[in-house]
Amino acid sequence: MKVKTGILLPTREVILGKDYSQGPNKIFEMARYAESNNIDSLWVGDSILAKPRIDPLITLSSLAAITKTIGLGTSIYIPALRNPIVLAHTVMSTNFISQGRLIFGVGAGGTFNENQKHEWQSLNIDPSTRGSRLDEMLDILNMFSKDDEIEFRGRHFKIDSKSIFNNIEPAQNYPILCVSHGRSNIKKQFIRAAKHQGLISISDYPNEFKFAINQMNEYGNKFNKVEKKYQSVFYMTININNDVRKAEQEADSFIKSYYGVNIWGDRWGPFGESTKIIDKTNQYIESGATTIIFRFASFNQMEQLYRFCDQIQKYIL
Repeated sequence: MKVKTGILLPTREVILGKDYSQGPNKIFEMARYAESNNIDSLWVGDSILAKPRIDPLITLSSLAAITKTIGLGTSIYIPALRNPIVLAHTVMSTNFISQGRLIFGVGAGGTFNENQKHEWQSLNIDPSTRGSRLDEMLDILNMFSKDDEIEFRGRHFKIDSKSIFNNIEPAQNYPILCVSHGRSNIKKQFIRAAKHQGLISISDYPNEFKFAINQMNEYGNKFNKVEKKYQSVFYMTININNDVRKAEQEADSFIKSYYGVNIWGDRWGPFGESTKIIDKTNQYIESGATTIIFRFASFNQMEQLYRFCDQIQKYIL
């Protein structure tokens, strides 16, 4: 089966520029063009204070109104920053508005820099608890997806609630994909992915990505009586330009403006000619990717999307 393709929409980039008035229209234009050119899914990132952007679930709900069939995903959302009942309501509302098109990619979040640490502190959350908070949040979300009465007693949350949506499949039924990195080799990440519907990786090399998939499948075989088909999603950051030097310079400038520092070096990319990007993409597909998300490390997102559809999409395995 041919791998699916997705693109990351610039919900952060549109508030970093000077012309804010056209920001939402740029996102809507990219979404419409992507769907009309047979791209399978649209994705948005998440951060409240560390890397501010348009709210991801509000964005996806808006995109649901102007598209028909394209998948709508988060890459990635940080549930541990939120209240679980409010999040359950918002996630299921987004899925209902899109009639079941939501793909909920989640992670524990990071503390790589002072901005990220400040984000947790500002919300009065101990960042050392972010992994256990995520696990409890996912358990609660699953309960709201299938139970009439929600009774939960955990380390972080205690909930007694009735259901929000009751027996409404387009609201309650959505896949949860969990961040898992082979390079980190964290057992809890693989188990979390195996308990849900798959994994999403951002910075692995192809061999590391394959290792993560194998680990998820191994734990899945232990947990499930019948074989479970998982989604394995890889998120690539690219810049398409026949002038390799310009591609690398723009990508480096973009990444530094986005994060403040280029933290992962050659784990980003590739940047440059389409043949190099196609080759690297196919390595991830051969490693087991079912979907590749492409983020454009460029200040001209629409031009990159045109190049992607013309030079790359049809040559992917």
